[in-house]
Amino acid sequence: MNKPIISFTVFIFAMWQHIYGQGQIEQGGPWWNFASVIIALWASVWLISTKAWNKQSNRSLSMLEILSRGVLAIVFVKHGIGKVLSGPGSSDSQEIMFLVGLIEVGGALTMLIGPRGLRMLGSLGLSAIMLGAIFRVHFEAGYSMGSGWEYQFLLLVLCWQLYVQAGGWCLVNRLQKITQNNNCDCTKNGDCCSSEEV
Repeated sequence: MNKPIISFTVFIFAMWQHIYGQGQIEQGGPWWNFASVIIALWASVWLISTKAWNKQSNRSLSMLEILSRGVLAIVFVKHGIGKVLSGPGSSDSQEIMFLVGLIEVGGALTMLIGPRGLRMLGSLGLSAIMLGAIFRVHFEAGYSMGSGWEYQFLLLVLCWQLYVQAGGWCLVNRLQKITQNNNCDCTKNGDCCSSEEV
């Protein structure tokens, strides 16, 4: 599992089992469904923590960041892959759903294997998708599980957290440096503006 390609293959296989194989509730029952998610999460943790995708990095990863990236990757692959495989279709709504699926799957994969710049774009794109889901689909139902926007809001906050961890606040810090004429020394704090990538 120390080789990224092995971890990535296990992740894809577990997600395929979860979505289309024995991991489906109708086919394999709840235990297969549960096991496929756990295997995918285990593979994603190995994949992110090996840091072999960017050997120049020496930034230590917290377990919170690793788990957040792994769990979000599982969630968005699950909900995006069906939209992608359905194709763009002929109607405007089908084309929009296909585009949403591409952003969900692409953003999920950047959570796993993307360098910092791509993770910023991926998490920002996923945040935009969640904002759209809240205000265009679930807003009228209020803040509640089920048809409401509680779940989408949680995903939005997690995506935004990873955007910030990947360096998404650098623009704000640069503006502060210009207006206050002080030094932006984020690398010592381990947050934004860091040149280190994972």
